[in-house]
Amino acid sequence: VLYYVANDLDSARTTFVYGAYPIGLEFQTTTFAFDRDDELDNVVYKKYHVINKGNNTVENMFLSYWHDIDLGNANDDRTGSDSTLNLSYVFNENENDVIYGSPPPAVGYRIVQGPIVSATPQDSAFYNGSWRKGFRNLSVYSYYPYFSPIFLPYITPEQGVPAGSMQSYNNMSGLHKDGSLMINPL
Repeated sequence: VLYYVANDLDSARTTFVYGAYPIGLEFQTTTFAFDRDDELDNVVYKKYHVINKGNNTVENMFLSYWHDIDLGNANDDRTGSDSTLNLSYVFNENENDVIYGSPPPAVGYRIVQGPIVSATPQDSAFYNGSWRKGFRNLSVYSYYPYFSPIFLPYITPEQGVPAGSMQSYNNMSGLHKDGSLMINPL
């Protein structure tokens, strides 16, 4: 088990990342895994507890999970998502990798339990170890891959400028960083 606390209270650090001023959010993260010889082997769980320690009321927000997986040679990695499983994944394009050999590994990120929102009285959401009537857990809303600059427009938002915050927001909304629609029939 690993536990850490992170917040955005240092404006010198937050403005360096994507140019936004602190909101006052604290994330308490518990990371754990099991030493087993079954389907839970090589599974790592992360549980986030978000606390508003700022002076502003946060009415709506997107939560996003950013990952940069390089499976050996990063130039032949491929990525995708399955919204029905709340899953994003990375796999190797080739059957053999210069670092991992054959077969190369793959990795997936699944939202097991999303944040809760108000719902109908018949709905129930699991929150903080118990069920809550009148709420539901959210599913994955969007998926946006980042690649090297040769794969425009799928590049990381600008850092250190306020425009980077808006570009990140657009990506979390399922749009390109400039706000245009992302249409990919594949």
